Amino acid sequence: MLGVSEPTIHSWKLKQEEFALALKRSKVVVDAEVKDSLLKRAKGFTKKVQKATASGKVVMIEEYYPPDVRAQQLWLQARDPEFKPVQEHKHTLSADDAFLRFLEHCESQGKAEQAKLIEHHQVEDVVIVPDDPAGESDAT
Repeated sequence: MLGVSEPTIHSWKLKQEEFALALKRSKVVVDAEVKDSLLKRAKGFTKKVQKATASGKVVMIEEYYPPDVRAQQLWLQARDPEFKPVQEHKHTLSADDAFLRFLEHCESQGKAEQAKLIEHHQVEDVVIVPDDPAGESDAT
């Protein structure tokens, strides 16, 4: 509105106390108007409006605007802790963390299978020997 950049506004607020106070006062006034408007929408209201009749004559009538559920929700959420929306927290894993969890899952599944085999006396003990990455084997 003033035709200047945002940094200029910030500079003026720091240098001129009256300018900063005027901005604060204008915010208070606008906030009060918005609160009043929201409350009207939440409760419903009537308003005088001009309407044209079928003959073309303009008349003044009272028009009713019913309560608005969304405005009621916003009002209550802002003023009553009971109506604060519950925020969900989504936890995302990095690819490395997801892979580590997968490996832990595989390991726990392997240990569970090992315990089952030992419990059923199918084997006495299970020893897991990793593959030789170099392709060499001691069994020659």
